Amino acid sequence: MKLILTVALIFVIQLGFAQTSGLSDNLADKVKKADNLFNEYRYQEAVELYIALYNKDTTQYALALKAADCYRLVNDYRDAEKWYALGIETSEEIDPDYLLHYAQSLTNNEHYDEARKWFHKYSEIRSEDSRALKKIASIDQLHFHFRDSQAVHLKEWSINSPYADWSPAYLGDNIVFISERGGDEKFTNVLNWQVDTYNDLFITRENEDGSMNEPRRFHKDINSNYHEGPLVFYGGNKIIFTQNESDGASGGGHLALYSATLDRTNNDIKNVQKMTFLKGNYSFAHPAISPDHQTLYFASDMPGGYGNSDLYKSTWENNKWSTPINLGPEINSEGNESFPFMMNQDELVFSSDGHGGLGGRDLFRVDLSQPHFHLENLGYPFNSSKDDFGYISNETGSEGYVTSNRKNGGLDDDIYKFRIIWVAVEFLVVDDHNGEPLNQAEIKVYQEDSLIDVRFTNKNGILDFATVPDENYTFEVLKSGYHPHTYHLTTDLHDAGTIKEVDVVLDRIPEAKKKIVPDTTDFSSYAKFFNKERLVLRVEDKFYEYREIGDYRYLVAGDEKILLGKVEVDESQSMEQRAMDMLKAANMEVQEAFDINNVYFGLDETDFLKKYKPELDAVAEVLLKSRNVKVEIKTFADSRGSIEYNNVLTFKRAQMVSRYFMSKGVQGSRFFINGYGKQGILNGCEDGVECGEVQHAVNRRAEFTVIIK
Repeated sequence: MKLILTVALIFVIQLGFAQTSGLSDNLADKVKKADNLFNEYRYQEAVELYIALYNKDTTQYALALKAADCYRLVNDYRDAEKWYALGIETSEEIDPDYLLHYAQSLTNNEHYDEARKWFHKYSEIRSEDSRALKKIASIDQLHFHFRDSQAVHLKEWSINSPYADWSPAYLGDNIVFISERGGDEKFTNVLNWQVDTYNDLFITRENEDGSMNEPRRFHKDINSNYHEGPLVFYGGNKIIFTQNESDGASGGGHLALYSATLDRTNNDIKNVQKMTFLKGNYSFAHPAISPDHQTLYFASDMPGGYGNSDLYKSTWENNKWSTPINLGPEINSEGNESFPFMMNQDELVFSSDGHGGLGGRDLFRVDLSQPHFHLENLGYPFNSSKDDFGYISNETGSEGYVTSNRKNGGLDDDIYKFRIIWVAVEFLVVDDHNGEPLNQAEIKVYQEDSLIDVRFTNKNGILDFATVPDENYTFEVLKSGYHPHTYHLTTDLHDAGTIKEVDVVLDRIPEAKKKIVPDTTDFSSYAKFFNKERLVLRVEDKFYEYREIGDYRYLVAGDEKILLGKVEVDESQSMEQRAMDMLKAANMEVQEAFDINNVYFGLDETDFLKKYKPELDAVAEVLLKSRNVKVEIKTFADSRGSIEYNNVLTFKRAQMVSRYFMSKGVQGSRFFINGYGKQGILNGCEDGVECGEVQHAVNRRAEFTVIIK
């Protein structure tokens, strides 16, 4: 995205610069000037100065990293990669964020193998940040993102301009979109950015022959000397739109949401009001509305979220919009979630750079009617290695528009029109006794005996699945307590664009004594493999994690790290015994100790083995006793079964653990869940390696990463 979009309509990420040292006074003054340019969002001027200064003193690696940041923030990924590589190569000690930025730039440039290496390095330092592992898992399954690409016809919009064109919205039969086109005059906005053109709203209509009318400015009462951003129309005459504002004397700016009414007869906009739930100098942007007009979705960087920008919802109650609610950690990541769009009453599409994918921001779909959310990456060609966002479509998702900066190395935003040429299959799964729809029935999809996807029915027993014309499919419908059902489908080229309705009646299995499966989780001979032990201590009324790094012993809480000493590990002692000895020697009183251990699962089981409840209780107790503690739940499978099957299985395992925590009174905002499939094999029992059942059981586990502020 161009400078204006990056700064004004995607939330600004404040950077902690690498420190420059050993500079002469003259050079230091010039670095300060470059930093000031950067802080004023004048990245092009700043990068020229950083590079000139670096060329005078190539030992100043921080200048190379600052140049890379400039290129990243204007989405010049090629130059960003070059300068991150140079800065990281010459640095002695570096902020881990630069490793993440470098890895992300590599994915933007489709250098996936090299990116995997740097995501691993980042993950080793910031194990609590799930983004790196999600990116690695996505790279390992790159082919999966191209599985439906032949069924999507995507082309550039015929009225794109040489400027940024992005984020369309439906207004009846018209399309309203944002563009930098149309104007030679320069404005200086509230942040004193000097730019050639401003983001304004334009309106157009598609003609019967598929051509588009020449765009014209939408409305003078919304178009202003500030940036207009994404908007939504609803109820015939209502608008909610984004506009940037000044932070006043404190400097800088933020985004705000406004509501208004549209009188299309008199071409008049009335009742322009700022949304009442806005607070502080935080950004609120990118509105989306549910089809029943009762729920508003938007993005915000207000405090209390999970990352840089999160998605929230507000409901229409008593003639006003309610206090926003965060959509939670299953949707929001440590990165940026933005540009929501409600495809229909249940399905939300949004853009994220925190959940893996092809690179940059990818588009994801989630069914909000489910009790727990499963994100689906829309795949190529909706997504690319660059930034993809601003999705809108009809209620089935068969045609619509998407914005991407995939052209010109990420430097040009354009709108693309898409049309699905696949055959839609709608399953309705019901009970044979009473005809009631079956929620969460599992549907496995096969082609040529290979499992290609696993989906689940919604609360109405319905699943929509897109197939490609001229292909053969087998669907296996499964539900605990019912006999499985198999359905075969051969699609024809003439079926493109049609919907096939498939009714599936599942027969109940007569109740019988459940077979007792032997517990294979006796790991006495695999002690070095099976447990990733963590120890949380309450010392002097504060919670810390005790860590052993080599022979060094630490107490860690967020950025605080207390070195206790250096002692060789005594394997005859437990970690808790070693910690108590170190703290006693340091004259520090331990008030409570919580031993955090792994939890294990039976073969193909989603629920944890009950003998490990005390381990979960220990985690829950820590979370209940300190609001400064959060936990990432990381679940893994053994190597048997397909990648797709194990991804779904481990996600369900993480959900079961999270439900147990909530049953103990732990709020959902206190933990994150991530299923890693068979990415975390501990003992060499990979695909094709012959292992005993106990050896496989070692890998079917949940680990807990403790995050203490």
